[in-house]
Amino acid sequence: MEQVLVSGACNGAHSVKQRLARWLLMMDDRNDDNLLRITQTLLAEMLGVQRPTITNAVREFEKAGLIAPGQRQIAVLDRQGLLQVSCECYQMVRRRIAFHLPKTYR
Repeated sequence: MEQVLVSGACNGAHSVKQRLARWLLMMDDRNDDNLLRITQTLLAEMLGVQRPTITNAVREFEKAGLIAPGQRQIAVLDRQGLLQVSCECYQMVRRRIAFHLPKTYR
């Protein structure tokens, strides 16, 4: 419930790039490798923006060496860089999950 509330507040308070970085980090947390199987269309729907907006943000992240987009997938190359781009909402939710599920996040 808390994660849903933070996500709603985040959508109104932070830039698309910050929110995209947060979503990529959250998906990476739940994935076994650094390859996220997701389309830019689905990312746009999740963030409530148009697909060209996501395409522009993905290109910026790619130029910065943070990710490598592919067809229906995104590879996370620089997790620390994404952390720097993301908003504080990611760390706040991550700390709460670590508190409640300490073996999940070390």
